[in-house]
Amino acid sequence: MASVPMASAPSSASPADRPRASSEAETYAKRIALLYKNLLTGVSFGTVTLVLMLVPMVLAGPLNPAIRTWAIANALWLVVGFSMCALYRRAVRRGAVEPRFWAWLATVGGGVAGLLWGALAPLVMQPELHLQHFETYVVTGLCLLSVGAALGYAVYLPAMVAFSIGILVPVALSFLVQGDATHYVMGIFAVQCCAALIAFGVEFSRALRRDFELTARVSALAQDLEAEKQQVLAASAAKSRFLAATSHDLRQPVHAISLYVGALARFVKDDEGLRILQRLQGSVRSLDGLFEALQDISKIDAGVVPVQRRAIPVRQLFEAMDVQFRAAAELKGLTLDIDPTPVVIESDRAQLERILANFVSNAIRYTREGSVRLRAVEDGEFAVLSVRDTGAGIAPEDREAIFEEFVQLGNPERDRNKGLGLGLAIVRRLADLLGHSVALDSAPGRGSEFAVRVPRVRVDAAFEAAEPQTQPPTADTGQLPGSFVLVIDDERDVLDAMTIVLEQAGAYVLTAGSGAEAVEKISREDRLPDVVVSDLRLRGGETGILAVSRVREAIGEPVPALLVTGDTAPERVAEAAASGLMLLHKPLRPERLTAALSLALAST
Repeated sequence: MASVPMASAPSSASPADRPRASSEAETYAKRIALLYKNLLTGVSFGTVTLVLMLVPMVLAGPLNPAIRTWAIANALWLVVGFSMCALYRRAVRRGAVEPRFWAWLATVGGGVAGLLWGALAPLVMQPELHLQHFETYVVTGLCLLSVGAALGYAVYLPAMVAFSIGILVPVALSFLVQGDATHYVMGIFAVQCCAALIAFGVEFSRALRRDFELTARVSALAQDLEAEKQQVLAASAAKSRFLAATSHDLRQPVHAISLYVGALARFVKDDEGLRILQRLQGSVRSLDGLFEALQDISKIDAGVVPVQRRAIPVRQLFEAMDVQFRAAAELKGLTLDIDPTPVVIESDRAQLERILANFVSNAIRYTREGSVRLRAVEDGEFAVLSVRDTGAGIAPEDREAIFEEFVQLGNPERDRNKGLGLGLAIVRRLADLLGHSVALDSAPGRGSEFAVRVPRVRVDAAFEAAEPQTQPPTADTGQLPGSFVLVIDDERDVLDAMTIVLEQAGAYVLTAGSGAEAVEKISREDRLPDVVVSDLRLRGGETGILAVSRVREAIGEPVPALLVTGDTAPERVAEAAASGLMLLHKPLRPERLTAALSLALAST
């Protein structure tokens, strides 16, 4: 059996956590697998070589019986070689491979194949056979065959040595016994060739072993890295589930408190009571803001934040920042500088405003004296919108950490008046969503500059991007005189609070804890509900989406409906968004609830 140069090695490797002995065994098995892959190619090459060697002999006349016997023996052994390869592949498919047995078999087979091929040399040198004119042709072919086969067998050194010795020793001896100087030199050359091939095989085998070991190590490291990645993802998912569950559970009583505080306002008349109520309302608004930040993270992760790109004059963005933050800056004694700019960019105005608002809010919060400056700089096809402050600055080791969730510098006491540490995490997510890059230039003692890089739009001087001004619903639009409102929620406190608020707005309220209960109670009413408001997550695995569907099916009309949720899980947010129902987030102030219901009623 002969072989040709080595084929590529399999890429799989042992797992990192296996013992060293097991890893070496796997490497050994792979070498044997590669050996048999090369062997199959070698047997095919040997078949072609046998035909090429016999053709000129046949054309020269009838084959000598000795040559005929050699050809038959070689052909039979080639069949044995094909059979060995087939049996090995069958064993692999059955998972019953014993690598050392197959290595021994390949070594023996290589030695026999080498001897059979090498036997041709002494045959053609026998004077009585009259084949001396084929001597050079045959010997050259055998030498080339030995080199090619040795390359193929080199993946397993014992097999290579067996084949090389088997084919080249008979060739060398055939030359040496001729007695003349020419044949003697050729015999010495054949011995040197054999030694060179074996030396090559030794070095090649070492290199191959190192390659397999390196591949195994790389694969093990890759598997370790993947395992660590999965652990991180699992931890992140667990954190998200915990935050979502905690947020939902906390929002329920806060939602009720917000509604009760709103309803209480009309009953408080004296100055001291009003002062306490204002403080209570401020605390509720603070909680509302913290929960909104959590909700923003979840909405972005859920992929339900809409993006509407349009041309936006930067001056409009800066004017919005001026209106929103100038009073806060002046209250701290800071100067809010806004550079005039004619630059027009392309982005989503609402989301880009949120990015800038986070920059400006942080700048004001962490700057004790000096100024906060907004400017826009053209940079080729882009514009860089930046917010620079004269605050304490940020150390290099903290520049990446501040964009992570719940990271706040200079707030070890976790003062909730300074937020949750989600602002810059939201900035990074929004920037990724919009395809914008965010940069930070800062150093302790010299302030910080946060910047976002946005595509620029080339327009003529007459361009005016008029942004439609949409005002949120006010309390005036949130009156519900005579409306029949069905409220579905599994929390008694929430139902009671919503009943008080909606009745104060002039509505008739029917409450239920589930979709089935809602259908049963509606059946006893002499009128159908005008609008339905349901909690997203109800008991028993029921969702507000399903509850609304049951109500609509029962009354046979697509009654207007909206969902209320305190769940921040991205999958829940995405599910609610996909339902097509209006979605409100707990905690709700009374005016937001009644205004949303008014809009739902007005849409019918």
